[in-house]
Amino acid sequence: MPTSTPIPNVLPIYPIKEQIIFPYMVLPIFFTREFSPIIEEAMRTDQLLGTIYCPGSAEICTYDEHPRIGTVCKINQLIKFPNGGGKVIIEGLHRFVMKAPLANEPCLKVAIELVREDEVKGLVAEALVQSVNALLKIAMAYGRPLPEDVMKLIDRIEDPGRLADMITVYMGVSIEVQQQLLATLDPIERLKSVYLHLTT
Repeated sequence: MPTSTPIPNVLPIYPIKEQIIFPYMVLPIFFTREFSPIIEEAMRTDQLLGTIYCPGSAEICTYDEHPRIGTVCKINQLIKFPNGGGKVIIEGLHRFVMKAPLANEPCLKVAIELVREDEVKGLVAEALVQSVNALLKIAMAYGRPLPEDVMKLIDRIEDPGRLADMITVYMGVSIEVQQQLLATLDPIERLKSVYLHLTT
């Protein structure tokens, strides 16, 4: 986990439409007045919320419309706008599974269970990490190159699960594929899927 922040077993849920948030990601999210109750609830919950994909055309999904796997995120910065919306800088911390809905007002709150992902080591993991790194460099040479600092970071990652997450963020795949990879809980299988996407 990127931080040692204690994570409660109940979280407000923020629906994601554009990009799945993975552990270790840090990015800004702009929100409208409609989403303010979620942000305010998160600020009362140690600045923590769960982000999860919201398919379909509705801005905010019901519990049953969401997939079950999401990411616990911490709000590192909040800027409120005069129109009732604002901007947050959030940091992905950990995968979670939604277990049960507990409230719909002032926003969806659910019981969650963290997904424990042990670090994977061994010859298979090492070979797969090296193969994906080599393939990524070839793919970048024929497409849009990644920033140098990103490539250096990827080069230092030895954990298959974290490497898969990092590359997924920059692969340019659809949000449905991103969600599928987020929900692939076995780190080796996740990195294998990333490898296949890089070869297509």
